[in-house]
This record gives sequence, structure tokens and C-alpha cells, in this order.
Amino acid sequence: MKVALLQSSSGDDYQANLRWLEGALDEVMGADLVVLPEMWPFLVPDARGHERRPFADRHGKDLLNKMSELSREKGMCLLSGSFFLPGLSENKVTNSSMAHLNGNEIGRYDKNHLFDNQLEGGYGESQTVEAGEKPEIFSFHDWTIGQSICYDLRFAYHFSSLREMGADLVVCPSAFTWKTGRDHWETLVRARAIENQIYMVAVNQCGRGESGVHCWGHSMLVDPWGEIVLDLGEKVGVGMAEVDREKVIGCREKMPVWSHRKSVTGR
Repeated sequence: MKVALLQSSSGDDYQANLRWLEGALDEVMGADLVVLPEMWPFLVPDARGHERRPFADRHGKDLLNKMSELSREKGMCLLSGSFFLPGLSENKVTNSSMAHLNGNEIGRYDKNHLFDNQLEGGYGESQTVEAGEKPEIFSFHDWTIGQSICYDLRFAYHFSSLREMGADLVVCPSAFTWKTGRDHWETLVRARAIENQIYMVAVNQCGRGESGVHCWGHSMLVDPWGEIVLDLGEKVGVGMAEVDREKVIGCREKMPVWSHRKSVTGR
């Protein structure tokens, strides 16, 4: 299967972000699975989080229709990165990632773990975003694809749950900050691949977008042995590479770590 990674430097100009997407898709024709970054249609700092619900109300349905239309026109499975959809609470949104194939939605995941901390002046994603409740998978050809978004990367149990659900490849659309990305991104992406013997397709925002969010880039495709197959560096761009399910199977057969796990008692 041929996988394409689309790395952007998004800001708050929705139409400009759509133009980026259409141009990037033209560069990866022939890919089977195309993965976009987190929040590519509208990326603003949490200080402007109050703008997320109006954006979702105004553009959410259009984005769903656009993803459906593009998947059909381009003949690819399109993993929409993530974008905001109206939440159940009046002023909140979900940070949602959809998979579309032939015009049909075949997978949806709402980000489970929200980025709240005191780094660089503080982040408070949960102030405007509702957390999802469970991990999700979808099927494409003979692959079982697990879903995650950005901050989920720090929670190993999320990925082990996806492996237990049958995942042999996991997508991770992200807007990892420059500071945390520099220090932790590669280590976390490779660790999740190694410990679960899966392909990791981690697609990040890069640079400092027009709205001021500074992201690390280095979108990566990592194989089940932890080797970096593709790294897009720090600039806007695309990349494609083949993934081989036999490599997943062979890795698990030669080193059957999953069968060596022990339950933890005394908690």
C-alpha cells in the first residue's frame, strides 16, 4: 500500500488552507492512503479557542462534504487529519478525524487526550474542546488502521488498545509544538511503533503559521521495527512511501512480545 503524508503550516485563513490541500493532493496522485495533519483547516492558539465553535458551526458540514467529494474524485482513502465539529456543549467542539473512501465515511475518531499544561505560557485545549471517549479503528483493504491525534502520542495504553483491536498501522495527525516536538516527537513516534510492532504514520504541522502557532514538522512514517522510512523535515511538503503488511507479520512472528506480556497485579 502506498501512503502519502501531507505536511502543512496552517493558520486561520480557511480558503488558503483549502487551496493548500487541493494542491498537495495533486502531488500525491496514485497514493492509496493520504494522511493530513491536525487542525489543518483552522489552526489558532488556545487564546483564540473561542473562535473554534463558530468555525465548526460555519464550516463543519462543508468540510465533511469536501472530504467525501475529494476521496471519490481522487480515488484514495483520505484521512482528514483533524478539524473541528460542533460538540454537545453549546460553546465546545470536537477535534475529529475522519476517514473517507469512495465518498463514504468509513472511520471517525474524536481526540481522547486534550493538551492542557503550563508549557510556554500554558495550553488549555479542554476549555473549548470535548474529549472523545474511546480509541477507534477502521478497515482499508487488508489493513486495520488505528486512529490517534497529537497529544494521544504520550499515552502508551491508547496505542496498546489499538493493537489489541487488531491495528497494524496507526495514523497520528498532529500539531506538535516546536519545543515539545524538538525534544520528544521522534522518540514517541518510534516508541509507539516498536512497542506495538505497527507502522506509525504521524503527520505534523510545521513552522510558524499565520496565526502564530509554532509547530515542529518532521512528519514521519516509521516501520514496525522502529526504522524511519520517511521524514519530511521542517518545511511544508509531501512524501510517499510503501508499507508492507508482511513486514508487520514477520516482525511479530520473529519477536512475539505480545505473547510475553504479563498482567500487573497489586494495583
